[in-house]
Amino acid sequence: HIVEGMYAFLCGNRIEDAEFSSPTSAHTVDPSLFTADSVMEFGYCTELLLRLQTAKTDPAAFDVGILTEYLQSIGDSVVTVKSDSIVKLHVHTMTPYKVLEFCQRFGEFLTVKIENMMLQHNETLEKEAHTVPAAKTNTKRRPFAVVAVAMGEGIRNSFSEMGADAVIEGGQTMNPSAEDFLNAFDEVNADTVFVLPNNGNILLAARQAAQMYAGSDVRVIPTHSIGDGYAVLSMLDPDSGNADRIEAEMNDAMQGVLTAEISQSIRNADLNGVSVHCGEYIGFIGKEIIASCPNREEAACRTLERMDLSSHGLVLVIRGKQTAQTDAKIVSDYIRKHYPTVEICESDGGQDVYDYILVAE
Repeated sequence: HIVEGMYAFLCGNRIEDAEFSSPTSAHTVDPSLFTADSVMEFGYCTELLLRLQTAKTDPAAFDVGILTEYLQSIGDSVVTVKSDSIVKLHVHTMTPYKVLEFCQRFGEFLTVKIENMMLQHNETLEKEAHTVPAAKTNTKRRPFAVVAVAMGEGIRNSFSEMGADAVIEGGQTMNPSAEDFLNAFDEVNADTVFVLPNNGNILLAARQAAQMYAGSDVRVIPTHSIGDGYAVLSMLDPDSGNADRIEAEMNDAMQGVLTAEISQSIRNADLNGVSVHCGEYIGFIGKEIIASCPNREEAACRTLERMDLSSHGLVLVIRGKQTAQTDAKIVSDYIRKHYPTVEICESDGGQDVYDYILVAE
């Protein structure tokens, strides 16, 4: 509907107004799925429409960045959009009352929705527990499919949402086997399968599996990092129907992408003129050590400095399993201060090995 509206506007046409009902309007909460002994783990999905009030602020000059910065300090998955004097926002937070208190400094609410995400999680588990698994059958044959490799639940989910039809768990220190690839090729059941290894050490296994598999035309895209994989998926467009063209566009999408990783050193070393001490955090691009610091956020910032973001428009800050959102904010604030024109996208990757993955596009 959004695309149809844009197309109609560009053509000078008008489309009829449509009414849409909320899929959650008839949802009934089952209180038994969140008891007195339950532990709140995931927080609350908080959404609201805020009408800016002239008695509290200047609606025309109001900077929505004020809300964004505050919400990022108390939650994640932050979205804030301003249209005239109305602000729409979304945040996942453990303290929704703080969202309401802060926003009311600038206006009054038109709508407010606060949902217990722990309850939603338990409802999903309950539904899965009572669902009889269907017999495994091959999906309908499709012309194209993408198989990607990723480590970390957040990254794997992102890849799936961006268009990967199958995501194999794997990465640094955990390379998938050729059999893992063959099973994934069977699962996606496509005429042409594009493979994103996303790690230089996994390229060989992917290519071996491609040579072994006879059921599809398997093409390995030489993605050496998670950043390459993000770039390829963000530009993925199979609508041309031409496998050669899609493959060429995938290879072009990686050009100019820089991926840096921050991880803790397990030994002393002198590499590329950088003295590394055991226990310090090292930043590297590919196999080149960029920085070594006692603090991981300092290592991330020094690595970003060496990356020279002035020629890039977007930076993905993907935090690892052991990195708190408040710590990642230090890195994002560094980018905002030194590269104010660069857009920042923060993500909880959930990866084990790397405390940060920094992708510049």
